[in-house]
Amino acid sequence: RSPSMKRKLILLIPLLLILSACTSTPIDDLINSSTGRNSTQVSTSEYDSAYQDSQSVAYDGSASLESKNFHKDAEDIIKLVTDQDGIIVSQDYSDYHNYNGDYVGNLLTLNAQIPKDKFQDLFNQIKEKYQLANFNLNSQDVSNEMISQEEQLEELNNRLKEVEEDLKDEDITLEQKQALRAEKNSLEDQIKALENQQDSTNESVAYSNLSISLKEVKYYSSEG
Repeated sequence: RSPSMKRKLILLIPLLLILSACTSTPIDDLINSSTGRNSTQVSTSEYDSAYQDSQSVAYDGSASLESKNFHKDAEDIIKLVTDQDGIIVSQDYSDYHNYNGDYVGNLLTLNAQIPKDKFQDLFNQIKEKYQLANFNLNSQDVSNEMISQEEQLEELNNRLKEVEEDLKDEDITLEQKQALRAEKNSLEDQIKALENQQDSTNESVAYSNLSISLKEVKYYSSEG
């Protein structure tokens, strides 16, 4: 599991994505389409204005690649991911069959977490070096979720302090003390669970999830 990260507002995609929503858009459109500039191609860096600085965005991408030199390409892709400080969550080699059930070739399925600031560079290298059959990128603005978690955590911690202070009162009855201890245990469990959620949300902003499938083929899809 990758380390818990503080909020990082690293922005990668264009204005075509709807704010505060989860969308799926081919990466070629993200890179080559216009942003309302009469279809003028803009650079990737100009897409950094897609979200406001106050927003935290989580990304989830999937890439389908084809290879005529499977074993070399598979090794190279794994190295490419790790060279970008990516964390490989899982990788699996299997056989790939067509719709008739006939064996076609090898298949590599790779799931990785990529630092947000290195995701675009990694994709550019994949696009340049390998036969890209398809790529989709999902985005989700989690800003409100992060704010809500912070507010809930503050409320729970404040209530926990109150309960701890009440427990110091020597004049309370045994029944009151038992009720306060039960509430204290409940608050501590809620705080721990919420902190775990907060860590997961922060991590989703700091790292982009990327799923890669590399298929061994004799002919590329683009070749007809």
